[in-house]
Amino acid sequence: MKKAVFSLSVLLMMLLAACSVQEKMSPRIFLDRLFDSGVVLPETAEIFNESGNCVCFASDEQGTEYALEIKTDESSNVKRISAACTMQGAQEKFISLAQRIINAYSPEDSADEVTKALFKSGEINGNCLYYETQWHSYSVCASDDGVFFAVESKKLAETTAVELSLKPNDKSEYQP
Repeated sequence: MKKAVFSLSVLLMMLLAACSVQEKMSPRIFLDRLFDSGVVLPETAEIFNESGNCVCFASDEQGTEYALEIKTDESSNVKRISAACTMQGAQEKFISLAQRIINAYSPEDSADEVTKALFKSGEINGNCLYYETQWHSYSVCASDDGVFFAVESKKLAETTAVELSLKPNDKSEYQP
């Protein structure tokens, strides 16, 4: 009886461990997942690594070009991903790229929910919009020159508090 309970508990632990979501990944793992999604073609990718950050220029089948910047922490784990596109009329493609980035980097968040909040009515407007989930911050900005999307891990990104100070020009000239 003890053997059966032990075997069942080991099997249950193995099944539960297999269901976990990988929270940390290297830029290479992220890019492999993104390339597997089929939005951007790996054969078009030019990848540059500099001081812990990765920059990737890639295009899709129709020739729309994208720039991706992947920032890492001191352990080389991806903490922020930014994507930009300057081609006009590529709204649908860029929204699809944003969904694929969310699916590859933060699969615990609903890509549909995030993109519906950021891209109102399935379009990219000229505003900057922000959306937060429990573990990630998302932002999108658009202008006539292009579109920008970013996702950042709240667990891995450094949070800084604003320091208050009294500079000489902030002090009152009033002398009682």
